[in-house]
Amino acid sequence: MSERRTRLTLIQKMQDGCNEAAWQEFVTIYRNYLYVVVRNMNVGHHDAEEIVQTVFTKVWDKIKGFQYLPEKGKFRHWLCSITRNTVIDYFRSRKGKPHLDNSEYADENIPAEEGITIPEVETMAEKEWVNYLANLALDMVKNEFSGSAVESFIAHVQGKSIQEISKEMNIAENTVYVNCNRVKERIRKKIREMEKNLG
Repeated sequence: MSERRTRLTLIQKMQDGCNEAAWQEFVTIYRNYLYVVVRNMNVGHHDAEEIVQTVFTKVWDKIKGFQYLPEKGKFRHWLCSITRNTVIDYFRSRKGKPHLDNSEYADENIPAEEGITIPEVETMAEKEWVNYLANLALDMVKNEFSGSAVESFIAHVQGKSIQEISKEMNIAENTVYVNCNRVKERIRKKIREMEKNLG
């Protein structure tokens, strides 16, 4: 049987409540991402940290019943629905209003609260996910390269030309080019691995 058929995704591993390693990997991948998403919904730093913890608690409670339904979206859409509803609960709790049910994918019939609409949250969250995953992948692979290779890549991503980097770092232009491409390809591979692992 092929590795692809026998391999468990991170989500499937998390659904086994005894798999602490899978849960820790999930928290490592998503903690900072969810924090940025919550902060983008006009929530202060301390409240955002508390909300993220609440989101993790809800995911822990609901993950066993999670079923991946492609027609309803990706896992992170389900996660963003929980996050959005948790933020709404935060605003509602300050006004003494009832809480939302987070048991399903984003429900288009849920009324917007505090200007937080599902399409806006999903659009913002998707943009943040692309940026976050790239940064997370870089953080994971940077020890595989020399400092100059990573430094060259970061400088190039920030808009500096190969020629400028070559001059500033006293490295041949071809070396800068090769370094940037090697780091970029390794990041792409790591992103593909993480996305595959997340179902």
